[in-house]
Amino acid sequence: MNSFKDALDKVARRPVAIFHRFRLAAERHDCDVHVFLEGYDDVTFYGKTIDSAAAKMQKRWVDYICFGKRNLDEVERLYSASDLRNKKVLFIRDSDFDAFLGYAPIKDYVFLTDGYSVENYVCTVDTIKTFVTRNFGIDTSEIAVDDIGNEFKERVRLLFTWLKPLLGAALAAVSSGRQLDLDKLDVSTPFKAALRGEDLPEAFDPAQLLAIGLRDSDFSIESTTLAERFSNNDDARWLRGKYLLTAASIFLEHIGSRLLTAHKEGKIHRFNRRANTNYQPSMIFERLCAYADQPPGLEEALTRIAA
Repeated sequence: MNSFKDALDKVARRPVAIFHRFRLAAERHDCDVHVFLEGYDDVTFYGKTIDSAAAKMQKRWVDYICFGKRNLDEVERLYSASDLRNKKVLFIRDSDFDAFLGYAPIKDYVFLTDGYSVENYVCTVDTIKTFVTRNFGIDTSEIAVDDIGNEFKERVRLLFTWLKPLLGAALAAVSSGRQLDLDKLDVSTPFKAALRGEDLPEAFDPAQLLAIGLRDSDFSIESTTLAERFSNNDDARWLRGKYLLTAASIFLEHIGSRLLTAHKEGKIHRFNRRANTNYQPSMIFERLCAYADQPPGLEEALTRIAA
């Protein structure tokens, strides 16, 4: 029974099925504006802006989860080739490496993130500082929150710098049309080393590189040049989103433990000992969303599409 349900779910996630749902809704005139997103995290974060725009415009909105960037791009291609181009539609898409390489779709109905991905809007220094202040209930006269924000920024910079050769190799591979699984890289170990003030590993784990899909030949003069160009970008905005979220989760657990110790030792008086101690990345993402600023330009894009 489960295998049959799984098969149905797999079919429902295909771009043609997602586009078919859109076509039916568009033909029934069930809503005024259709918004396509890559995944559930996007709904969690962008939903605030979508709801705000809908209320201001007094429009009916519906969103479609595309289950990944590649699926969203395929749905966009189906839309572009269809007879429904007169419908009010917005695709919200991560820039990833594609914006840097010039592969991202530049169209008036595609909103590209101003950074690598949705996580880069959420895991900012300002968001981290607000989370630390409110979640742990600290007194900012006892704790220099700006120092904590700067510490996070510096550790993220160290991770970004350490990753530079790998990111260059990944850019070279992607530019040649290959697909990689960058989730196979463990960034928790090097980031924890950075937090402890230790040197990061001198080399990447060969087994992880193989799992990612990278080859020795990907590390070349070309990849070094790409890495140098890419590293000129702001690290907090262009570090891969999943890596940044992992770093934020580890960092906040580290700060929570540090503040708890300071409270036990009587060095600070205010600390919420009942603060949620679930630091899983998925939970941290949801909690940081409550404090993160919405993307500049998104509400304007939604308003323009809805007009």
